[in-house]
Amino acid sequence: MDDATSSLWVLAGAVVLFVSNRVPAPLVAMGTALALFALGLVDVAGAFAGFGDPVVPFLAALFVISEALDATGVTAWTSQRVLAVVGQDPRRMVVVIMVVAALLSALISPNGAVAALLPMIVAIAVRTGRPPSTLAMPLAFAATTGSLLVLSGTPVNVLVSDAAASSTGERFTFFEFGLVGAPLLVVAVLVVTLLGPKVLPERRPATRSPDLAQHARTLIEQYGLEGGLYRLRLRAGSPFVGVRRGELDLSDHAGLELVGVQAGELVDPSLDHVLGAGDVLVVRGPSDAISRLVLHASLSVGAVHRTGEHGDALFSRELGVVEVIIPPRSRIEGLRVLPGALTPDGLLVLAVQRQGRDRGARPTTLAVGDAVLVEGTWEALRRTSEDHEVVVVDPPDVVLRQTVPMGPGARRTIAVLVAMVLVLALDLVPAAIAGVVAACALVLLRVVRLEQAYRAVSWSAVLLVAGLFPLSTVLYETGAADSIARVLLEVVGDLGATATLAAVFLFVVAIGQVLGAIATALVSIPVATSAAEAISASPRPFLMAVTVACATTFFAPISSTANLMVTAPGAYRFGDFWRLGLPLTIAFVVVAVLVIPLLWPF
Repeated sequence: MDDATSSLWVLAGAVVLFVSNRVPAPLVAMGTALALFALGLVDVAGAFAGFGDPVVPFLAALFVISEALDATGVTAWTSQRVLAVVGQDPRRMVVVIMVVAALLSALISPNGAVAALLPMIVAIAVRTGRPPSTLAMPLAFAATTGSLLVLSGTPVNVLVSDAAASSTGERFTFFEFGLVGAPLLVVAVLVVTLLGPKVLPERRPATRSPDLAQHARTLIEQYGLEGGLYRLRLRAGSPFVGVRRGELDLSDHAGLELVGVQAGELVDPSLDHVLGAGDVLVVRGPSDAISRLVLHASLSVGAVHRTGEHGDALFSRELGVVEVIIPPRSRIEGLRVLPGALTPDGLLVLAVQRQGRDRGARPTTLAVGDAVLVEGTWEALRRTSEDHEVVVVDPPDVVLRQTVPMGPGARRTIAVLVAMVLVLALDLVPAAIAGVVAACALVLLRVVRLEQAYRAVSWSAVLLVAGLFPLSTVLYETGAADSIARVLLEVVGDLGATATLAAVFLFVVAIGQVLGAIATALVSIPVATSAAEAISASPRPFLMAVTVACATTFFAPISSTANLMVTAPGAYRFGDFWRLGLPLTIAFVVVAVLVIPLLWPF
């Protein structure tokens, strides 16, 4: 058995395993590379060459950029603006998402567009109660279609334009691709909006972020947070200095309630405690009454907690609130706390509940199972979430990204993203370099932590791309793909230029589902040129057909990197893609075969 036949058997086996969905896709991809090595089709370096391909670090970098957009609240802000425009109408939502994805894809790349918009559509899905699976696949398909709008949309366009210059002496111009790309985008939007609700699965990922859009209101209602808490520190000249705590009288200040006293680390000292300079009064009441008390009693305001009219003051770019539960064997079991008092970690205690009942303003000695609502800087809350002495109900990172649109680091993230888009649009450096520099910049600017960046990368997608890369190389080098093309053209026979164009298109679509766009283009361009010469036709319509067919990657998650990126957030299975991908592919074939000869005659 020759090398070409062996590579085709490996391809067939991989496709069967992918479709069966019985073996994890990353294992199938890596198994494919190992099978090629076992058959002697590649050496060790060739089996793992995919990890050195530029698309792998670019893909990993895009996941980090996506995490930064989500973690800083940029996606929350964007999703709010999109929802304000489209409302709750699912069809309008899909149309807007697809159009935005296509336009952004034309500016940067399909992968970059998906990376930038994927967190937004997940946030929209959470806030509207829709499964992300109803939006993620339309996003990927629109981003891929958007690459057909301009020359810089994808490297395939550049390869095809260079091939046109070699064979005809005339390149395709920058916007010439849009002559067929724009009608195809309209077709894609129509097919997805009409058939999507019927064929897309309604499935949610196993692990997903909770909807915290109304988190502030939920906490206010659950813990009975009303008005504000003020920490008022006694100055040396305050009339309260030297007064016993039990004799402290605020009756002259209507509307104010003394919640408690904190003297250093001592919370709620006895009634015989003599107040001294530096002691803190925790007072609840309206801000105007607090102002009068501060002036009258020579106090300084140490900390303020306000909920706002609708809980809008509960979260800000600097401060946040989280719930923590006291677990068994915690060292802070037995700690005495008071609403308005500071913990040893510098967090402000807002409320305490025991067995679901609020403890009110009285001091509480913490016990296992108590729920404590604390306020602090986001960094302090993050450190608390990593402390094994408490169990955090909702991680601060999750709360921040959903409750504070355009939170800390948002402007830095946008600046890095805009810089990357400009670099990609102007083709100043290779895409992988631009992506990796952007990801590293986000870490250096402390937008995302290094550990956070590691967790953000979908390593299953990375393994899929790297594992299948050797197969693409082998199919090209052994001539297996070229042999299939020749057989296909023999089947078409003398049916004419249109039939030959359709045959070339279908061939490219078929191998493109596994090879990837660039490898498919490299295999298909000489086949398309030869087919045109065989019937004495212009190569230009056949080359444009290759471009469109390389973007018709709708059958499987492995068909394109964009598909891979949405697979996990959409909780898609291998067989989910073809249900929408098949009718969309048929529509693309019909439109391409009819429109391309009109724009670029044979």
